[in-house]
Amino acid sequence: MLFRFFLASLIAASCFAAEVEITSKRYDGDDKSGVSKFSGNVKVVKEGDTIYSDTLFVYFDAARKPIRFEAVGNASFVMLQEGNKTYKGRAKSITYYPNQKEYLLVGDAFVEYVEEKRKVFGDRIFVNDTTKKATVVGEEGGKPAKFIFFVEDKNSTKKTK
Repeated sequence: MLFRFFLASLIAASCFAAEVEITSKRYDGDDKSGVSKFSGNVKVVKEGDTIYSDTLFVYFDAARKPIRFEAVGNASFVMLQEGNKTYKGRAKSITYYPNQKEYLLVGDAFVEYVEEKRKVFGDRIFVNDTTKKATVVGEEGGKPAKFIFFVEDKNSTKKTK
């Protein structure tokens, strides 16, 4: 029965939109709850996206389609987007909602837009891949949200040493 759930989980994940490959040291599936747990050096690859973590939970709906991927512990990612754009990031947890193409990074979150040399820091970072909108929230009573970027100033009179 466990093997049947595991096989159904992988088929559902790969048929959802694109092939999803998950590797880890251990797999635990629960057919009744619709949750699969991968632990130990977890790596998730879907097209140009890769997520790494200590533990990954995959939640399935009644039709066995993945509705949420939750990476916990040393969670990081690399995304390759249209136009050769590379995004890298990390957080205490990274949750991906495939139906909405949304990412939620929580806890000491960081995203770098590599080619554009832009960096975003916050307690929570929300990114929608469809709308290309992002929201960054700082810690309540703690560190603020921070955005770092470079501006080329052609009129600058400042001399470098």
